[in-house]
Amino acid sequence: MSNVIQVLERLGRDPTAHFYTTRQIDARLAHEGIEPAVRQALIEGDQHTLEALLGAKRHVCCLVRSPSEDDDFGFDDGLESTDERVFASTHAMIARARPGSELRAL
Repeated sequence: MSNVIQVLERLGRDPTAHFYTTRQIDARLAHEGIEPAVRQALIEGDQHTLEALLGAKRHVCCLVRSPSEDDDFGFDDGLESTDERVFASTHAMIARARPGSELRAL
């Protein structure tokens, strides 16, 4: 994925970047070593091309659910820990919302 994310983070922390012209953004990205195709996708806001160039997955969703201590999700699922229950519950929720999506524990 090269260093695109780190470069964008640095650019986002630059208080003057908000006022950059397209030419200045392109020059800054070029100076940071970002490939021309990636720079073009960033500048044009072309999400699909950028995803393809960076090898990113299209639908990424980060969820944090903090159950109460007595939350057993209303069923006896055979899972031993609250973390397992939260993961199983969240996975079921995502599966209903987006069939075919995948969820991985971090």
